[in-house]
Amino acid sequence: MSRNCQNYDRQHDSVILHESNKGYVVFCRCCETFSIAYGTVAFNQLESNYLSLISLLDSYYSSYYNKVNPEQRCIHIETHFYGINLFISLQEIEEFRDILNQAYLLFEAQRIINQ
Repeated sequence: MSRNCQNYDRQHDSVILHESNKGYVVFCRCCETFSIAYGTVAFNQLESNYLSLISLLDSYYSSYYNKVNPEQRCIHIETHFYGINLFISLQEIEEFRDILNQAYLLFEAQRIINQ
């Protein structure tokens, strides 16, 4: 995958870490940014924010496990954008968290191999 980088004067050097019908995780070595999509939401994050997102999902999962219907979208997640909030099910949190964790394990393995 190669296209102009966010810096516009460089080329992307992207690695697909996860791709499925649920979403994708791609890492751009040039931008040092993860591009993440899950369901109908897509965004870019630096590694520290990526790890924070995993921690946030872990926290929500622990808080709601065995307390709600896993398939019901009843978990409210606030965003930094005024008036925009997400509603997600426990099952979706688990699935998204698994995707992010598996992608990050692959990212870490590739980082070790490339040292």
